[in-house]
Amino acid sequence: MHDVTHVLIVLFVAYVGAQLGAEVAQRLRMPAVVGEICAGMALGPSGLGWVASGESLDTLAELGAVLLLFSVGLETRASDLRRVGRVATYVGVAGVALPFALGVGWAISARFGTAAAMFVGAAFVATSAGITARVLAELGIVDRLEGRVILGAAVIDDILAMLLLGVVTALLRGGGVNAIGLALVLLQAVAFVAVVLLVGPPAMRRASPYLEAPVNPLSPLTLVLAGCLGLAAAASQIGLAAIIGAFLAGVAAAETSQRHTIELQTRPIMAFLVPFFFVATGTKVVLGHLAGPHAV
Repeated sequence: MHDVTHVLIVLFVAYVGAQLGAEVAQRLRMPAVVGEICAGMALGPSGLGWVASGESLDTLAELGAVLLLFSVGLETRASDLRRVGRVATYVGVAGVALPFALGVGWAISARFGTAAAMFVGAAFVATSAGITARVLAELGIVDRLEGRVILGAAVIDDILAMLLLGVVTALLRGGGVNAIGLALVLLQAVAFVAVVLLVGPPAMRRASPYLEAPVNPLSPLTLVLAGCLGLAAAASQIGLAAIIGAFLAGVAAAETSQRHTIELQTRPIMAFLVPFFFVATGTKVVLGHLAGPHAV
């Protein structure tokens, strides 16, 4: 079968499966994301084997996650994040420290070595801001206090998880932890977030009049999406998740007078791309491993 034809068939099956899964989940009064992930599990290697993780699916999935976090950022203002900054920091730190401590404690009790125990703890810390954002959006609480705290904590989690991964990787390789290197990584990540939140919103407010272009009614969306992809790439370059950059781009774009227009223009693209992210997530779940004696 021709490569392009095969890719299109896989994407067709994945997309239709996601829609059916979302419909079933909503009829059962569960978030649509649950149905989409279950569809990925059913269609993936652990199920029918019709859909497997590949470059095409993974690329669309990553773009879907980027666009999802961008849209969530559009519903969040920088001033809102600053107001919940302290609480979000506490929640973010606790969200990393507690799972890590529990994972390490369990691994040590199971007689794992120190480095292996830290690796298990780091695995417990792993989260998905994409899934969190989708559930918050479906519940309609993105613009409420608890939603802002959770989103702010997700940014903190990603920074801390990046540092933790650096420590664990160094230990597993048998080398020492480079404190100066980790400090520079932390400084770089914090500076990136701070600069975008401080400079982005006022810059977008000033640029708002220039986003109007009567000859191209989609110009606000195209220009803002270019910024979204740029910040997502920059975040990925410094070690953060690309979706963190996309979220910050959305927060900056929320300051434009075209905010609601951009939201409306984004929805059809999201309806196409976002389901691929959750289906791809489901295909990566190996049920046989979960049922094995070594599953945690």
